[in-house]
Amino acid sequence: QGHYGKVKKVKDKFGNIYALKEIRIIKNKNELKHLNREVTIPLTFNHKNIIKYYKSFEYDGNCYILAEFYESKNLKEFIDERKKKTSRNYASCSARTF
Repeated sequence: QGHYGKVKKVKDKFGNIYALKEIRIIKNKNELKHLNREVTIPLTFNHKNIIKYYKSFEYDGNCYILAEFYESKNLKEFIDERKKKTSRNYASCSARTF
């Protein structure tokens, strides 16, 4: 749970798991500006060490952000796990090349 809302683990009808951030709609102009950045900027990110945001939408008076779900205890574990996956993929590709 953060300043603007909370995150829930959700599953779609195909069994894919996502993180769904629910954000209360804000009427204060400064907070609305911050919320707009929180919703739009991450949609442009595309990096292996950044959780992928898929889309945002408004429903029933709240704003929602659908994102990649990653179960980890902290940011360091998230980055370390991503590095391991990248290293394994690189090693696998190298082995096939020779």
